[in-house]
Amino acid sequence: MKNSPLTLINLPSFIFKVYNINEKNLFSKIYILIVGKFSQLILKKTNKRLFCYSMNLLFRRYSNIKYDKKNKTYTKSINKNLKINYPNKRVIRTIQNDQNSIFNLLYETYCLDYITFKNGDTIIDCGANVGELNYSFYLRSLDINYIGIEPDEQTYFSLQRNKLRETDTFYNIALSNENGISNLYLDSFGGNSSLEYFGEKSFIEVHTKTIDSLLNPEKVKLFKVEAEGHEPEILSGANNILKITEFVSVDFGFERGVEQKSTIKSVNEILINNNFHLVDISQHRHVGLYKNSKIS
Repeated sequence: MKNSPLTLINLPSFIFKVYNINEKNLFSKIYILIVGKFSQLILKKTNKRLFCYSMNLLFRRYSNIKYDKKNKTYTKSINKNLKINYPNKRVIRTIQNDQNSIFNLLYETYCLDYITFKNGDTIIDCGANVGELNYSFYLRSLDINYIGIEPDEQTYFSLQRNKLRETDTFYNIALSNENGISNLYLDSFGGNSSLEYFGEKSFIEVHTKTIDSLLNPEKVKLFKVEAEGHEPEILSGANNILKITEFVSVDFGFERGVEQKSTIKSVNEILINNNFHLVDISQHRHVGLYKNSKIS
């Protein structure tokens, strides 16, 4: 796909999950270009049921999305027995030729193939969004103790609707290094809302808590941290949680503030000071997996 001229054209990213560009001939690539541009028009000009109808018509084998008028959310059928809910058009990321590929990719992105999970393991998902990571465990038939934490209220509503087990627990709170109130700068469509100002003027006030003041589990198998540049503060407020956590998977990519700085240096220092060492690096994003040296 990297060698295809189509990748240089600004098409919605899900198009490249529907079609394997490298295996297509010239005429097929022209067709894909037309479909991609038309899908851009649908994204820009339509909403709600018309948006769903248009996408389902264009991608009838892969789409199957619906608009819930009552709750003002979008739903995608993954299989006959499983659906996922989104607060907005971000639902298009699930339009793929393999319905499970988005969840498999997420699992790989956080380096979770390195870890041997078992039923009953506690997973803390900081920056849960709508709970896609939970689906990646569920589709592997892992009966985990899932704790999803999401500060954005609209996204949190979808997270709650995506409850997969009776034991799933959710918190509508922003994790940080202190308890209080802060601005959450919004980028709901892209899933990039952050306590760090990144140039987006739209914000809401949210309650912040340290994870140590929010949770008190006996042990944690995985603490996944995705906070769009606010990762150091979250880890700084997790001294007690880190002591009982075996693995931390953290996104330290270039997302902090207007300058879009990486948090890798500060994240690495905090985790090393808490007896963690790096065991794996993601091939897909700037994500590192750390293991607690004191837990065997």
